[in-house]
Amino acid sequence: MGGRTQRALRNTGIQAVSQVITWVLSWFLLVLLPRYLGDSGFGKLFFAFSYCGIFSTLINLGVNMFLVREVAVLHPDPELPPEENARRQAGLQALLSNVLTIKVALAALVFVLQAALIYCLPYDTATRHTVLVIGLGSCLGAITVTLSGAFQGLESMLAPNLVQIAEKVIITGGCALLLWNGSGLRPICWVHTAAAGVSFALLLALLTRHVRFGFAWDRVLLRRIFLGGLPFLIWVIFGEIYLRIDVMMLSLMTSDAVVGWYGAATRLYG
Repeated sequence: MGGRTQRALRNTGIQAVSQVITWVLSWFLLVLLPRYLGDSGFGKLFFAFSYCGIFSTLINLGVNMFLVREVAVLHPDPELPPEENARRQAGLQALLSNVLTIKVALAALVFVLQAALIYCLPYDTATRHTVLVIGLGSCLGAITVTLSGAFQGLESMLAPNLVQIAEKVIITGGCALLLWNGSGLRPICWVHTAAAGVSFALLLALLTRHVRFGFAWDRVLLRRIFLGGLPFLIWVIFGEIYLRIDVMMLSLMTSDAVVGWYGAATRLYG
């Protein structure tokens, strides 16, 4: 019990430090973006994040919370017999392989869906391009969150928090350099997507060092994953819609500038 308590305290401390660092960087970015992009440019960016955030819940599929629990159950324990640990390791590999397969497939499907829909709605070309670039990063980020959930189940929070800090540093530093050199909205979008890609690649590489897994398609296991995540999916979908639907409504009823002012105020507590 002492070892588990120590791990819990260590992980809590890691997450607390990480939260403070990412909060500071987020505040710095919140000052920079509206100031240099203007209310209209920031409005387009905030709309893109909100629009893609709603769609990313479909990639979540409620699996993230379910995965944390299942990984914690299957995590090998040195106190158990070798045969039991071997069984757990095989189950863990199968679980992560099937989850990765379904997440990548859903991310590709959701990206196509959100890209097609934005061209059916009455938005200008700049807004559509912003959604396409941010949407790519949002889909990668949704998979990265799942990988982070696997680390949480393994009770090892150092790697995902270091990666999260690295991603925030790339975004803040890259945006600051571009904005101070007079760049506009599109390069800022690509910085966010590039940071999401780096975060995904790093976390995937680190997780495969703990558990060797790839792509797999087991219908029985996939059905169990889907049913296990379904209660969480319902909760997440309604939560995301409730939080983000107001931005969609404002973007259709008002201007980008109004969305920008609303987004800056919302980010202060978000």
